[in-house]
Amino acid sequence: MQPFSRRTPGGFFAVFLLFLSLFCFMGCATTPRADWERAEECFAQIREGRQGKVIGEAKSLLRHDGWNADARACLAMAYYRDGKTGLAVKGLREAEDTLPAERVQAIHDHIWNSMPELLAEKEYRDSSTLSGGDCILRNVTALGGNGFLLIGEFYHPEKKSTIRHVRGYRCRKGMEECTVVDRVCPGCIEREAEARIEITATRIVNIVRLKENIPLSRNVIYIEKILELERGTLR
Repeated sequence: MQPFSRRTPGGFFAVFLLFLSLFCFMGCATTPRADWERAEECFAQIREGRQGKVIGEAKSLLRHDGWNADARACLAMAYYRDGKTGLAVKGLREAEDTLPAERVQAIHDHIWNSMPELLAEKEYRDSSTLSGGDCILRNVTALGGNGFLLIGEFYHPEKKSTIRHVRGYRCRKGMEECTVVDRVCPGCIEREAEARIEITATRIVNIVRLKENIPLSRNVIYIEKILELERGTLR
């Protein structure tokens, strides 16, 4: 019968180091990273056709931090550019239902700056918006395909302040017999017009700038997407 052997202090220390290393491996894993740090940078990769890579990296970041607004926006935009509109819209709805308002606003801002057509698609499907573009969505769909939109500064009598607003005017073809259609702020008073966007047969046919140096590109992209979706609905 062999004698009972005792562990040396060095043996106990080695076992302790082994457990410590395993603990750090399991509980101290490094935070996942992507090779983009902001939504604007990930969108540049999406434009280059690397949406599959962005999807994988965004999912990895969200498993670690579900409140990451950049990753949420990037994932939705990558899905949309990859032709997976349903997944893009579903992700945005989940964010709106579960995240704090400031995070949702950050996601909307990222998408508005990089891919406003996605925001238009989602809000058209929901028939509502949390992004602040309600006047565009509701007044574009109220035109019935013909009329014009007036973008500019309007005085809001209830808020007692001036706001940037989009008012609709429904017209017959040829821009004749136009009537105001404003489903958001009918009491608002026009102060200074910035642009007039003319629409015939649910297509933008003319844009008249009434004030210089006013950014319109994102508004136009959003409106064009709403009109495209309307054409499918009105057929």
